[in-house]
Amino acid sequence: MSVSFILMTLAGFLCTFGPQPSFGVWPSYIIFVIARFLLACSTRGISESGFVLGSEMGIDFKFYIF
Repeated sequence: MSVSFILMTLAGFLCTFGPQPSFGVWPSYIIFVIARFLLACSTRGISESGFVLGSEMGIDFKFYIF
């Protein structure tokens, strides 16, 4: 889960600061698309890990989850 947080942080900064007028339109677009893909992968990893951790907490907490 920590890898997903690190990847999400890096992809967020890349989405924000990657597209620059000095790079031109096409390289900026490629940087933005790759960064958005990495951001989507990292958020999906967090939701999967969070669900598994939440569902495996033990028998006492399953009543609150389901």
